[in-house]
Amino acid sequence: EANLGGRISRHDVVISQMGPETETTMRNLQVCGERQVHDLHSSLRLDHPSGRAQQLHKCIVASSTGRGVFDGNVQVNQKAQQTDAAQLSRNLLLAAKGAVFARPNLQIIADDVSCTHGCTVSDLEEDQLFYFTTRGIGAEQARKILVYSFGKEITQGFRYPKLEARLEVAVNDLLSNAGAL
Repeated sequence: EANLGGRISRHDVVISQMGPETETTMRNLQVCGERQVHDLHSSLRLDHPSGRAQQLHKCIVASSTGRGVFDGNVQVNQKAQQTDAAQLSRNLLLAAKGAVFARPNLQIIADDVSCTHGCTVSDLEEDQLFYFTTRGIGAEQARKILVYSFGKEITQGFRYPKLEARLEVAVNDLLSNAGAL
């Protein structure tokens, strides 16, 4: 899913895997412009063996008044042996005073599992920008490429090319209007 536009949005996602060898993939992109708050709360419960779960949350805050919120909970219960679960929240702050509040949470009760979770919050890396500029690409264009590819990891998974194209135009417009690009 992708969240952009609107002043305030909140999405509560609750998923329970209903049987063994179930696969769940959750991918979310939030793009927060001026005075926008996008809030995602997710809960994934695994109660059966050999399940797989992958959650990737990404947030781009493009304005000093933009706010992103991620509260993700993955619960691997006792019967969910041999589960493989991963949760990652990656956040890109493009404006001073913009904020992301991220809380990935992994609760493991089973003992024979492979589970990971993590969170990053940062601006674009200077060495990435330097790489582009040493190859003759200007700093502004380099920022556009890096921000575009950050969100592309989510949008490329959409099954409808027209929706993906519409979303890319909307994201680029939002980022340009916020002065982030």
